[in-house]
Amino acid sequence: MPHLNVSVIIPLFNGARFVAEAVHSVLNQTYPIYEVLVIDDGSKDGSVAAVPVHEKVKVIERPHEGIAPTLNFGVTQATGQVLAFLDSDDRWLPSKLDQQLARLESAQLREIIFCRTRVFQGHQPVAADAEIVNGIAKSAMILRRDDFDLIGQFPSEAGAHDFLGWYARSVEVGLATHVIPEVLFERRVHDQNDGLLQREQQRTNYFGALKAMLDRRRKAQVE
Repeated sequence: MPHLNVSVIIPLFNGARFVAEAVHSVLNQTYPIYEVLVIDDGSKDGSVAAVPVHEKVKVIERPHEGIAPTLNFGVTQATGQVLAFLDSDDRWLPSKLDQQLARLESAQLREIIFCRTRVFQGHQPVAADAEIVNGIAKSAMILRRDDFDLIGQFPSEAGAHDFLGWYARSVEVGLATHVIPEVLFERRVHDQNDGLLQREQQRTNYFGALKAMLDRRRKAQVE
């Protein structure tokens, strides 16, 4: 079976505390890494200097625009056949890509491959009773570049949720979803999480993404 090159895109904004751990979790994958693109979104806290130096890691600095434009720019720079994403404060377990790529290569349908996710606190050890969720999130997924292009870019318009609106489109264009049953991704909860700092905005964006999906479905039914 031919080897698939994976481009890992890490958006970075004022993430100096945790970005090294995120990058090392990618470099320590049991599947050979092709490239890691760290896209800095105008950080002011020395984030770029905290990124580990490695031949597979490329850092690109840009003016601050926000998460969706940063992700979309990263995709334009990626040259791999498969795309994966990781937030700069989270981390992967070592066999994430190995297990997901095995499924991607054997799938009979065009699929986005996710995995289960464990939630942990800051720098604390992972608790024995840590919350585990199915992980329908961008840092828990991989997909072929051709399938990403079919779906289109992450939405960046005002009020849009960068991932949920994009995922809704993936369903509309016919891509299937598969969740690997193992926990392969760990999401860090800390005092600078966007979900904590901007909870009301995230809630608004979430419902905006659902409304946009329903509107598109109603329009399609009318036509």
